[in-house]
Amino acid sequence: MANGTLQTPNESGEFTSGANGEKIFWKAIKADANGRFSVFTRRSTQTTNNPFLNPGGIDRGSDYIYLSYTSLKEQTAILNVIGGNTLFFNGIPHMGDPYGSGYMHIPVQLKKGVNELFVRGASILPRIILNVKPLIIHTDDLTLPHIVISEINGILKGAITISNSSLNDEDALQIKTILNGRQKQTKIAKILKLSMRKSIFEFDASAVREEGNYNLEIQLLKNGKIADLQNLSVEAVKGSSSYKQTFISKIDGSLQYFAVTPQLGGWKPNSALFLSVHGAGVEAIGQARAYKSKDWGTVAAATNRRPRGFNWEDWGRQDALEVLELAKKQFKPNEKQIYLTGHSMGGHGTWFLGATYPDKWAAIAPAAGYASLKDYGSADGKIPDSSKNMIEKMLLRAGNQSDVPKLANNYKQLGVYILHGDADRVVPVSYARQMKKVLADFHPDFSYYEYPGGEHWFGDQSVDWPPIFNFFKWHNIKADSAVNHIDFITSSPGISATYRWATIHQQIQPSQYSRIILNRDRKSSTITGKTENIEMLRLALTEFAAKTSVKITLDSLADINYITQTDHDTLTLEKSDQQWQIVKGVNVQNKNPLRSGTFKEAFNYNMIFVVGTKGNAEANQANLN
Repeated sequence: MANGTLQTPNESGEFTSGANGEKIFWKAIKADANGRFSVFTRRSTQTTNNPFLNPGGIDRGSDYIYLSYTSLKEQTAILNVIGGNTLFFNGIPHMGDPYGSGYMHIPVQLKKGVNELFVRGASILPRIILNVKPLIIHTDDLTLPHIVISEINGILKGAITISNSSLNDEDALQIKTILNGRQKQTKIAKILKLSMRKSIFEFDASAVREEGNYNLEIQLLKNGKIADLQNLSVEAVKGSSSYKQTFISKIDGSLQYFAVTPQLGGWKPNSALFLSVHGAGVEAIGQARAYKSKDWGTVAAATNRRPRGFNWEDWGRQDALEVLELAKKQFKPNEKQIYLTGHSMGGHGTWFLGATYPDKWAAIAPAAGYASLKDYGSADGKIPDSSKNMIEKMLLRAGNQSDVPKLANNYKQLGVYILHGDADRVVPVSYARQMKKVLADFHPDFSYYEYPGGEHWFGDQSVDWPPIFNFFKWHNIKADSAVNHIDFITSSPGISATYRWATIHQQIQPSQYSRIILNRDRKSSTITGKTENIEMLRLALTEFAAKTSVKITLDSLADINYITQTDHDTLTLEKSDQQWQIVKGVNVQNKNPLRSGTFKEAFNYNMIFVVGTKGNAEANQANLN
């Protein structure tokens, strides 16, 4: 397709060759009674005996399905393909709908005659919707908060998807909302031709004073006139109920939400905060509702950006950290009583976030979780640790931060409670036993429980397990001043650079594991230790008074002597020619925690895409696609 040599498929025609040279042919298939096309052929069923894999798991992404549609005229339409990892319509790539959510309403240009659709996937339900309005509000991918009766409800924010199936960009759009007689109008960002966009709007909830479901009218205005109208239901709940609240993400400016199960009797400053991360396919509000209110703290549940999202890595990791900071600001918990827990994919999130940010939690409790995506995510078993191919080596290094067992040393100062049902067939109990064995070699403070006969979900106690919260109660985060020994591992300062009073600024070998082992002695005014794969290091000297002579010895190299100027000095050290030396600071143009990591890390800072549009029609089309 990319080089223009792809032929129109025909039955028994050759498509390509497999890895071993075997030829792969097209085969005719028919839709079922519901219009769904399904085929499971190559690599469809796992046959491995790997104990870490789901029994009989299915590989859903190894096939291509080809469809054609004959249009009597040139026209625009909405393409909705439920299922499939990605698709190409008349050669133009579009995002797929791998989890079958159904909300990918893609505006397309139909040409007169045959239009071709290639979908990568093994089970799809395709639809082409004709004679559509140019601008449409879609209500199947809403982001809405609850109205909480006990709170002061004024202007709240929601988000809704709008498609523009016209051949013109639309820049004069507003959303008008009406709720209980209160109106609010919001200007929204430009929606390009033949595209869809999730737009943020505001609504006035100040007239809602009782529990219940309320009609929220949404008007899409173009030049002040209604282009489309939809009615939504927004729920008002009492303050003691679990609820959703929305926020604008600093990552990309999108509207996200997190869910809260309030503290029993209302939140109180200086109580505990429990961050809960959900499993695959679970909404954050569903996660929050699985918990009974606690008399000593508040439960906050992040979304991972989507019910399946990012496995709590990448933007899922960032979402968890954003929600953590928002919840801390809102509920003002005791900074010593911050806890992390999660179930299934959220169990992995708990292992991962606990190892990546070990100084943020007093204790963690993974439930029904897998530690490493390298184990759980591969249909062929464990992904190898090394390769002779240089490109493969680089790609393997990029995944090092996901290899949680190799970061397990970071759990040393955390309490860890592991919960798993011994009859779990979704995430086999072998994962829990794996990490129990890893921790048993060095960890002095972990608890382990296999629930007899417990499947993947054995009721709300699968997450709201009383012994977990009892375990949490007797764990606190130590103050930095009380931590004089540091042992910390990271593979990327761009993901995790700081532990307590030490920050890894630069690595010698990017994406390889870096480690610091440091001992601070305030009586003798010394810091000693060793480093691995570290080129630049920053130390906070906040436990040494002003005018103190501090001696630093790293890697058994020459001593560094420094006299503090204040009681809150920081010192940056660089290793060069097998010698550590003091430098003024990190040049912001060079590698540092904000300029490190893999390609994806660039997208954490409101990425802007620049597309050339001043060329000829062919060049502009190529740039856009």
